[in-house]
Amino acid sequence: MIDAFTGMSLWVVDSEGNLLTYGPLRLERKLYPVGQGSFYAERFMDGDICKACVVYDCGSKKKEKVQDVVGNEFEKQHSGDIDALFISHLHEDHINGIESLRKKHNVKRVFLPFLYKNLEIRRLLFLYEIASRNVRKDKLANLYRIMCSYEDVFGDKTSIIYVRAFDDNEDVSVNGFDLTALDNGKEIGSFQSIRIDSLWKYTPFNFNVEEKYKAFKAGIEQSGLRNLLDLKISYKEILDVLAAPSQSKEKAGTAKKNFDLLKDIYGKVSLGTNRKEDLNKDSMMLYSGPVDTEAVFNVEDCLGINNCTGIRETKKIKEKAGCLYLGDMDMNQEYGLAGCRRRVFDIICAKLESDLPQLDMVQVPHHGSADSYSSKLLELNAKTEHYFVSYGKINRYGHPSSDVVKDIASQGKLLSCVTEDKNSLCTISYHFPEKVWGKPEGKGTSDAPQAN
Repeated sequence: MIDAFTGMSLWVVDSEGNLLTYGPLRLERKLYPVGQGSFYAERFMDGDICKACVVYDCGSKKKEKVQDVVGNEFEKQHSGDIDALFISHLHEDHINGIESLRKKHNVKRVFLPFLYKNLEIRRLLFLYEIASRNVRKDKLANLYRIMCSYEDVFGDKTSIIYVRAFDDNEDVSVNGFDLTALDNGKEIGSFQSIRIDSLWKYTPFNFNVEEKYKAFKAGIEQSGLRNLLDLKISYKEILDVLAAPSQSKEKAGTAKKNFDLLKDIYGKVSLGTNRKEDLNKDSMMLYSGPVDTEAVFNVEDCLGINNCTGIRETKKIKEKAGCLYLGDMDMNQEYGLAGCRRRVFDIICAKLESDLPQLDMVQVPHHGSADSYSSKLLELNAKTEHYFVSYGKINRYGHPSSDVVKDIASQGKLLSCVTEDKNSLCTISYHFPEKVWGKPEGKGTSDAPQAN
């Protein structure tokens, strides 16, 4: 839990001449340089003491890169527990650093989309991941563990909380849940806020994508690979079917045919004309922001590369502190019953309406993919200036799209491009307001330091 403010205060005068004081309590947000993947962390600091740590995703196409970041940059800055780990979706480039993270830190709680409570869905997603990403054989064991046996990876000391898919008819508590009150196996609704102390909240949400798995499952059932859906078969047996040892030519040949067949099924489902079936563009998203939507923050430093201008930004005074993490979500997708379907963007605007005035940062979804991007993201809050995207400098997907970068630049926005380059680490520190009041009677503003 976060303690009361302690230590010295920081004085700042706002544009209207009001004296604002800030205690040593601050939120430190870091976007780590892991290349084609994502690893973001928020720490609540009271001076040099970390009161709580929250992580959103931890993975990269280059597993050794995210392992290096976890073991070096992150470890140097944080040696304590992780109070909450939000996993957007079970794809390699968002999760393959989690085992390294778990070995070095006690992860108290993990938040996952409710869909993953279904082991068959996880098995299908594992097969889908193999077929769609050409995962190397030496990576399959680790990928299987975190996708199909994450309960064992985290252990008994970690509580796993599931976030149900968005349902417009579901009532969610206005007050939200206290983070420490969420026990293992707890289910919460999308857009249900989770509070850390009385100062901050996290609001996860996702959408129902179960239908997307049905076509892939049907294709497997109709092929000669239906035994892969048997939940009783082990990882080793799956490997024998799809990636038999090379020293056995007969088995290797059969495995190659099976693997090609699985890729063919994947291609018919996801690479044809119906892009709505693409399971690569779904995620649990997360809003992070203050409980007090009118709070005014002072930013100590803002370090990150602005690829729209080529300038490294530093020390920008901001009033907002909220952040919207969007994972790999397709902003153009539609959800709901026939006749009343709505786009993801419109649902976010409606459900987070009261929080959007605090929105300071927005993640560009799916590593800057043009298919997942919508220029509407620039309209969430007209005053939101800071956008960020994570990608590998050399990737086969063309991320980020030049059209996406140009669109953000055309609106005069700051775009932090977080790559595998260590210099692209983005750090923002938000000081919490201790008190807010007008100029003290009989005093001018000269007694307090001026805002830079």
